[in-house]
Amino acid sequence: MEKTILFVDDEEAVLRAFKRCFLFSDYPVYLASSGEEALEILSSTPISVIISDIRMPQMNGYSLLKIVRENYPDVIRIILSGYADEEILVKAFQKNLAKMYLLKPWDNEELLKMIESFFSLEKRLQGKNLPFHLNHLEDLPPLGFTYYKIQDLIEKDRSMDEIAAAIGEDPAIAARLLRVVNSAFYRVNTGSIKDALVYLGLINTKNIILTSSVFDWLEKDRVGNLYQETLWRHSSLCNKISNVLFRHLLNKEVPKTHATAGLFHDLGRVFLVKYFGENYPNKRPKDNQTISNQEKEVLGIDHSEMGAFLLNWWELPLPIIEAAMYHHHPLDENIIHKELLAIVHLADYFAHKIIRARYQSHIYPQIFDFFGVSEQEIDAILATKKGLR
Repeated sequence: MEKTILFVDDEEAVLRAFKRCFLFSDYPVYLASSGEEALEILSSTPISVIISDIRMPQMNGYSLLKIVRENYPDVIRIILSGYADEEILVKAFQKNLAKMYLLKPWDNEELLKMIESFFSLEKRLQGKNLPFHLNHLEDLPPLGFTYYKIQDLIEKDRSMDEIAAAIGEDPAIAARLLRVVNSAFYRVNTGSIKDALVYLGLINTKNIILTSSVFDWLEKDRVGNLYQETLWRHSSLCNKISNVLFRHLLNKEVPKTHATAGLFHDLGRVFLVKYFGENYPNKRPKDNQTISNQEKEVLGIDHSEMGAFLLNWWELPLPIIEAAMYHHHPLDENIIHKELLAIVHLADYFAHKIIRARYQSHIYPQIFDFFGVSEQEIDAILATKKGLR
């Protein structure tokens, strides 16, 4: 099916610039100067991707994408914004209104590459020969009542007090959230769910609740219970290391919209362990083999593909889906968020190294060149962080 792009902006000069960018591409492009005009086009034309400016008169991009999500859920949604729009961007991602954002002014070559990569990932997710049962909703991990309730409260712009009270009604979720925020890494030292919310932010809180729901689902059978604590520890440690390396290697914080990419990177393994049980490969891979090779050989699918499939199904932001799909292949040409993937790849490797896991991740030596550091230098950085040991 032909891929089509709808671009929405109230400035004619921006619309013309976008049209020029795609002049020689294979994608039909539709332009709209307002939210209302965009909805008219959507009502009569099959659209694959909508890219909308966030600041527009009358109907802004936030309101437009909310309508698109409700009425055209299969359309991929991207926000176009300026550097000053962080607050509204975070709010949009809290409500799952967009897969990612594009900053003005954009680079034409990078924009074309981004769209190509988007469609390439979509094709991989849809074209995988996944076992038949994965295409049935009832066989997918449940997100849990608490997750849906929190998402509903966020949708309705409820207060922190109300959201904290809802989390408090689920003792298991509340305990895991407080365990994360009170870890030696965060050092917040609080028993207050509201304080945890304020410190972590709603996006990270929601994502921790989601992963907690899935890990609790894994724990409910004998085989899954054997893996549950090790997988949670590795994923949690990977996320902490990702945040540390972002600061030390890139001199900036992980964007709030995907600060839990490390937490989700191995989520596919949770499902494979749960579904395949004792058939899941549990021997240390041979010298020239990775755990992904083992999984494909035994199960016909690896945890990277499975994780990306689930995260895309749950409509998480693209950077988090990419982290699941490509964390073992950080130099893949289709990656859009290259810095994030390189960081998660490093974090995955060092997390396995720290906890001396059965499965040691393969590391691309070129990744050290990418950041201009050595393995020993990263070891020294992580050795100073008490919460990582």
